[in-house]
Amino acid sequence: MNLLTYSTTNIILLFLLIIGVYLLFFIPIYLKTKKLVKMLNVDNDVEGFLTEIDKEIDKTKNKKYMNYLMINKSAGLSALGKYKEAVNLLKLVDLKELPKLYIVQYYNNLLYCLLMSEKLDEAEGVFKSTESLLSDYLKQKSLKKAIKSTLATYEFYKGDISKSQKMFEELLFEEDLILYQSISINYFLALIYLQGNEKIKAKEKLEVVVKIGYKNIHIYKKATNFLKGL
Repeated sequence: MNLLTYSTTNIILLFLLIIGVYLLFFIPIYLKTKKLVKMLNVDNDVEGFLTEIDKEIDKTKNKKYMNYLMINKSAGLSALGKYKEAVNLLKLVDLKELPKLYIVQYYNNLLYCLLMSEKLDEAEGVFKSTESLLSDYLKQKSLKKAIKSTLATYEFYKGDISKSQKMFEELLFEEDLILYQSISINYFLALIYLQGNEKIKAKEKLEVVVKIGYKNIHIYKKATNFLKGL
């Protein structure tokens, strides 16, 4: 065997080893969390989701898996309107060696929760440093609706109301919207319609939020107060 053949063989073996390690780590994670994600995104059992996530965090010794769980936990906290708590949790996450998809999810969750916590200067910094990364995943099936909703929220707080409205209204026509996404979309559309003095349309959206958004205390309370003034 000549030197070139030997080197090529070693490179192939190293590549296969890396792929093997990757599969050994991330396939079990996927299988473990698939049920948990269903609890949050399909069953809307946010409290049960957070309980099970905490159990997994407490028992795991794998730091990569723990960081992945913390990113997912932030989504559950966000669904309950606990945005500041979600931000604090995300700041503990170590992104080293996590797949890019999880890193995108991390920054999307962080940006959205900073906006909802009205930490706008910090949110602006996150947006500027991750705009390209998030935009690259706008066509990725599992994240596109979440990212577009976050970017629409960003445009709202930035003051580009027409752009924000267009994005939110487009999202309403998306299939299989997750409940907590629908709550946020309808809430921001209500705020936009109020700014345009379209009170009837705003009231319709707020009534939807109050009907389905009772688990998100932050948005539910604000929507209820707005309705009282109409």
